[in-house]
Amino acid sequence: MLRSNTTADLIADQLNAEIMRGDIRPGAPLRQEDLATRFGVSRIPVREALRRLERDGLVAVFPNRGAFVIEVTAQDIREITHMRILVECDLIERAASLHDQSDMEALGEALELAERTAATPEWIRTDRAFHMRLYEPAAAPRQIRLAMSLRTEVERCNALYDQLPEARNEWLTDHRQMFDAYARRDAGDAAELLRRHIQRAGDFLVRCLS
Repeated sequence: MLRSNTTADLIADQLNAEIMRGDIRPGAPLRQEDLATRFGVSRIPVREALRRLERDGLVAVFPNRGAFVIEVTAQDIREITHMRILVECDLIERAASLHDQSDMEALGEALELAERTAATPEWIRTDRAFHMRLYEPAAAPRQIRLAMSLRTEVERCNALYDQLPEARNEWLTDHRQMFDAYARRDAGDAAELLRRHIQRAGDFLVRCLS
């Protein structure tokens, strides 16, 4: 029995992890009664957990039909990729001109952690952390939240990423090159490297879905 004051969050976190790993497939139903039995709770915290997953863009809830894991199509990936380029390239271009020494130290640590965990289940979390560090000096919290929300939508496809793990070597090279351009305060080069990085990832996912 989960503690009542954290039940909904714990359930949401567990389901989030299972969706990200591909254990719960796109389009799969999430029935409240089954989840309540599984976690040994009433339907109330389950309902709250599903609402949180819906806000995070992982689940769609339909009246009289229930909740389902959202399916991602190739067209969805193309649209998200386009939006990510607009949002994230603007962020890095501004941040590359505004960062200070402490920002560079934190970014260097995030880069090293992303490289160490590239072949582990932690790679999505550390990749996200690296990009967060890239954008933070832009001091644009709403835009950064939007960027991370768009990333969440494609992070659900991590099972597809795992089909071609050697592609991570290219992505890690991209990270190192972005770091170097950023350190030089070459905002234009950093933005172009990021654009190619995002586009390559989007193209890869489209090929997998096709």
